Amino acid sequence: MSIVENQNQIKSEDLSSILTSYFYQYPHAMFITDREGKIEFTNPVFERLSGYQRNELIGKNPRFFQSGNHDSEFYENFWRTILAGKEYEGNFLNKNGMGETISWKERITPLRDEKGNISNFLCKVDLPQDKLASVTVNPSSDSGVSSTKIKESLFPKLQKEYGLTYQEAKICELLVAGQTRESLVKQLGVHSGTLKNHLKAIYRKTIERDLAEPGQGRDKLQRLTVFLIRLC
Repeated sequence: MSIVENQNQIKSEDLSSILTSYFYQYPHAMFITDREGKIEFTNPVFERLSGYQRNELIGKNPRFFQSGNHDSEFYENFWRTILAGKEYEGNFLNKNGMGETISWKERITPLRDEKGNISNFLCKVDLPQDKLASVTVNPSSDSGVSSTKIKESLFPKLQKEYGLTYQEAKICELLVAGQTRESLVKQLGVHSGTLKNHLKAIYRKTIERDLAEPGQGRDKLQRLTVFLIRLC
């Protein structure tokens, strides 16, 4: 192997490492499937959102989440779109690990291999607040992490160890569940400026607490989300 080929291989490995790190630290829910739809990779935010742990998701087809609210034509159109190499964006009424039927706003992007053939699909998931379905919690379901369990584990740490107020801890709970800044404003019914002040207080009490100097502002929300997921 020549020096140039060796350098290219090292750069390729470095890029792969960076992209892998980005995938697992991304503050929104994502998972990757193979061409047939079998889940191969999930990030921690998707695990929280879905209510299932990674080992319960890997190898499953996303039909695992189907709630029965969509007909066959809906799924045929979906598959026809992505197998044609086009990105698909739409709302799926899916059932999570807590037995709740809830609207997932999904964006599915076909990924191609070196030959240009579709090899995988990348799916990003959000919860649109204006499209939440009526939910029915299955009390017998003990899979996944419920919001009650999050409160039991996360709230005491945030309030006792970090001095967060109830509202600040609530914001953290919603971030762990995959909420965006925009959806937090709607969910909490507050002004964007008020939310910004809450986030500043949370940053100061958590991710910036042990820093000699405050970090850069643009990635604080991402760093906070990763911090909270690890804290859980």
